[in-house]
Amino acid sequence: MAQTMNAWFAVPGPEGAVFELREAQVAAPGPGQVAVAVKAAGTNRGELIRGAALRAGSAPASPARAGTEFSGEIAAVGEGVSAWQPGDRVMGRAVGSYAKSVVAHQRALMKIPAGMSWAEAAAIPNVFVTAHDALVTNAAARPGEAVMVTAGPSGVGTAAIQIARHIGANPVIATTRTPRRPTRCAPSAPTRSWTRATPASGSTRSCARPAAAASTSSSTTSAGRCWPTTSACSRSSRAS
Repeated sequence: MAQTMNAWFAVPGPEGAVFELREAQVAAPGPGQVAVAVKAAGTNRGELIRGAALRAGSAPASPARAGTEFSGEIAAVGEGVSAWQPGDRVMGRAVGSYAKSVVAHQRALMKIPAGMSWAEAAAIPNVFVTAHDALVTNAAARPGEAVMVTAGPSGVGTAAIQIARHIGANPVIATTRTPRRPTRCAPSAPTRSWTRATPASGSTRSCARPAAAASTSSSTTSAGRCWPTTSACSRSSRAS
């Protein structure tokens, strides 16, 4: 008899997706696939955007398993899988990760570093794969080249900053529209940060800051050491 489990589904609603907990079959891994007992799952902006577009009455809209990234322990491996074995701690990407079990392709998995929590691991796959694809696979960024990351404090932004610094890019510049958000780039610590508000909310700019400023600042957050968003060379003006 097939095993069943509870899983979250994104169900079309009048104003976008509504999440419902439904019964679903526990799938067995096929060739090249791995079954993972999910310990934690990540939520990202892309999924929220897709959910908002999942409206009742739209021709292609239908209930679907929710979730795209996860962390957990391998429960079973399919035919042809040799790099993984039951009990391995992994993180990865697969549709339907908001459940007790998910099946993913073996190439979509990454080993969880020692000391990293389930929740931390579940938040890594989508943003780092996206950032790596942009900077390394497509842009082929090299040591010594300048890299500019827009929306630096975002998930993909913080991942891109870390990857850029890891490969030796210099300078690494991050931008944000809100003066308080550069601190969220820590501990990614871009070489320089640039903040600019939209015209509607006034004109606020903070000058470029060297990476050393991040290590000497007395301001800290739980995420790591931060640097002030304003300094003697900053200027601010707001419309009356």
